[in-house]
Amino acid sequence: MDDMPHGRRPAALRGALMGASVALLLASSGCALLTQQPPTAAEQTPLPPEADTITALPPVQWKDLEKGPEEQTAATPAPPVTPAAPQNLWERMRADFQLATFDNDRVTAKLNWYASHPEYIERVAQRAKPYLYYIVEQIQARNMPLDLALLPVVESAFDPFAYSGSGASGLWQFMPETGRRFGLDQNWWYDGRRDIAQSTRAALDYLQYLYNKFDNWLLALAAYNSGGGRVAWAIRKNERRGEPTDFWHLDLPRQTRAYVPWLLAVRDIIQDPKKYGVTLPAIPNKPYLAAVPIKSQIDIARAAKMAGLTLEQMYLLNAGYNRWATVPGREQSLLIPISERADFVANLAALPADKRVQWSHHEIARGETLSSIANHYGTTVAVLKKVNQISSSLIRAGQYLMVPNADTVLDQYALSEIRRLRHDELARRGRKIHYVVRPGDSLWAISRRYGVSTRQLAGWNHISTRSTLHIGDKLVLWRKGSAPRVDKVDYVVRAGDSLWEISRRYDVGTAELARWNGISRNDTLSIGEKLTIWPHGHGAASVQTVSATQRDLQRKIQYTVRSGDSLWSISNQFDVDVNELASWNQLSTDDYLHPGQQLVLYIDEQSESTQS
Repeated sequence: MDDMPHGRRPAALRGALMGASVALLLASSGCALLTQQPPTAAEQTPLPPEADTITALPPVQWKDLEKGPEEQTAATPAPPVTPAAPQNLWERMRADFQLATFDNDRVTAKLNWYASHPEYIERVAQRAKPYLYYIVEQIQARNMPLDLALLPVVESAFDPFAYSGSGASGLWQFMPETGRRFGLDQNWWYDGRRDIAQSTRAALDYLQYLYNKFDNWLLALAAYNSGGGRVAWAIRKNERRGEPTDFWHLDLPRQTRAYVPWLLAVRDIIQDPKKYGVTLPAIPNKPYLAAVPIKSQIDIARAAKMAGLTLEQMYLLNAGYNRWATVPGREQSLLIPISERADFVANLAALPADKRVQWSHHEIARGETLSSIANHYGTTVAVLKKVNQISSSLIRAGQYLMVPNADTVLDQYALSEIRRLRHDELARRGRKIHYVVRPGDSLWAISRRYGVSTRQLAGWNHISTRSTLHIGDKLVLWRKGSAPRVDKVDYVVRAGDSLWEISRRYDVGTAELARWNGISRNDTLSIGEKLTIWPHGHGAASVQTVSATQRDLQRKIQYTVRSGDSLWSISNQFDVDVNELASWNQLSTDDYLHPGQQLVLYIDEQSESTQS
């Protein structure tokens, strides 16, 4: 199944725990080690900006996590009989599920998959233990459906280090740009997309914004997956046709059509696990984490020892930190199990601020630079300049620098970015290719040329699948073997088929599909007609030759955007690939267009589409 969650379903979570198969048991005392299988990985459709400016909801602050839920609500007159609070967090969630139950083929297919893989749900539920209570608290504080607390099951399998090939990261799988729009800092030291508290706040802000826009939770969830612009376009399309505009009737990408049913199916499993042969681990309905303020930078290995945790356990709770220490020059917090909070606070108070990070006196050798010294110690040039009160990058041999450095060797920081990136490098198989972007290139075209997916190509280069390439950009890709992959498909045209529908089904361009079969993109297909399709490219030489030939057979036109236009509707009108249309105009496929905006299109000479 192409869209199953640990495929990923969304296809594989590519940023797994890199060798750390650990989680924390929920316990009222101590901090036991939880054995689990390595987390799976998942892709995430990028979340493009919905508008130039978003007014986020007020940030939800960490509450006093040592208070029980009954202490966190406003005081009200006590009723004569107060029902006992559920002891199990799952019971509390079931009482506040709000999304409707749907009995249709799309949900049933996902339910059948989960029911046939009960160990998957059980493993993910174990992984959710340290985080789920906090997420439930934040959702209920906003009066949102508790069904949303299960979204990380679909997004990341509750792996805070999940990283998709398209660049999404964290429990909630934020793309970099979307994360920044919702207040998630991303720098050398820290990535807020992986911060449990901050990413949850941002995800709920984003979901609430989408719900306010569409006034429907299923549409909000679909937009979370494929972008609000894509969902809005599908709604307008159905409105013009006089068709229903609910989620189940919209023309959405295949992954999005599966995304919402995955969530509804996992909600149904949690609602009645015995019915589906699933045994859920008990999660106490009480706080597990405490946020301890850290007023100055601290070595994470030192903090872990002070809290009585392993380094892996500390990173699992504080996944936002990329390096061996917290961010310098900033007040922040570390998440600690409540059972360890008192000891950690006492140890922290006894440790002077200037002892929280180990310092070295480094004698500058001939040929060294601030950059090379910073790389050696795992810090930045900016930190070296600030600590040593120097403004220039010029240094002299024989001088000394004060340098913050890790308590232990950098490789021991098992879940830090250094270790994750190194694991990512070793995980890549095949021949490494350096590619220089040429005129007319797009990620889609390059991926087809070399027989890889656009998500792989984007992930290898740490960019979005919707990033615009520029002539001269250098890309890296890995391929097995020496020739592009060729998987020929002989397709028989069925009733209702069109070149555009078939090209979408096989993720190829309509121009290529027409070219492979010696027809025009405007030709009408006949039932029973046979077509040749090359889903993974037709050979490097062929593609390069055809690309030049194709441009010769096309004409360039200028299109003036009208009210209600989108890249998707224009690409459909002129029968061009939406990714190519975006690339020609240096746009993202979900960018908003403005009336009067000028676009460039390349269409077949035979095309009958016009601007009128």
